[in-house]
Amino acid sequence: MWIFAVEVVCLGTWILLSAMESHDEDRTSASSRVSSSTAATPSQVSRNVAATCTSALRKNSNTDSKVNGVILFLAGKNEPFFLSRTLPLLEAHFLVYFSYPVHIFHEDMPEQWQTAIRDAIPSACRVSFEDVGRFWRELPDGVTEKQLAAWMRTPPQRRYQGRGYRIMCRFWAGLVWRLPSLDVYEYYWRLDTDSYLTSHVPCDVFKLMQVNHCVYGYRSIRGENPRVVWELWPTFLKWAKAALSPAELAGLTGFALNASTKKYEGVMYYNNFELGAMKLKRHQLYHSLFQFLDTEEPRGIMRYRWGDAPIHTLAVETVMQHEGWKKCQFDKRFAGYMHGKR
Repeated sequence: MWIFAVEVVCLGTWILLSAMESHDEDRTSASSRVSSSTAATPSQVSRNVAATCTSALRKNSNTDSKVNGVILFLAGKNEPFFLSRTLPLLEAHFLVYFSYPVHIFHEDMPEQWQTAIRDAIPSACRVSFEDVGRFWRELPDGVTEKQLAAWMRTPPQRRYQGRGYRIMCRFWAGLVWRLPSLDVYEYYWRLDTDSYLTSHVPCDVFKLMQVNHCVYGYRSIRGENPRVVWELWPTFLKWAKAALSPAELAGLTGFALNASTKKYEGVMYYNNFELGAMKLKRHQLYHSLFQFLDTEEPRGIMRYRWGDAPIHTLAVETVMQHEGWKKCQFDKRFAGYMHGKR
């Protein structure tokens, strides 16, 4: 087993970063050490907290009081707005006041682009890059290129995103949370390459999550296009009936189905702006559900283009309700947030 270790000053502590070829299941990670005050009696209903920036959270914190958090991006090969707008806005409205590390997943990103990214966010206490191209070069076990092409040629699927997008959904829904590179962190903030913070972030969002004992943070809940969640709910139920108690299943059903029609409409947390504790995404129930959806028929991520948002919403809510953990809801106008190529 080869180990590469480097010590860096970030978050006011000496952090040992390891890149290991072995993926030991029993390794101890920072993600399992979130404050025990977030724990609760199992099978409670998750609690919603309004994300409010207090005067204490607005202060430019001393380095040694920062939360062990990281900002995550997945950058493709054609991201014109990422370098010209997203990163400069992140620097001007957040990082210059609250210096946190930024970790960027990519595929074969040129060194000159990595340098340009570092130059765009000089206030980040560290900028790291991780090539995850292997996930795009291989399909899930049991799915062939010929089979996937046939699925995408069916009339209902022709209008929707293709191979690369579906693998991206698979990546964010589950694969990313298994990566050893994230072991050292307790919290994450996921943003898209076209996520724009158009005004000042009024406080340290990681500390806001911590002081409120929240393990998930989101802006809004919306519905997905029913054509790209085809068979997701019945497939979830197959897993849930075996994995959850009747009370837990009833709670999830109440959350996921429309209160009036009692139908599943692809409920999802708006996850191109989301914060969370690593222990949430690495919870055994989260992993179990993703594994089931990824490997069992109908293999809807690749067949039907199930998005990462509705998948991770079912998984997040399952864990939240099982543990009785809190979630923070941010105002839709928080930091002037905008999304999309505009």
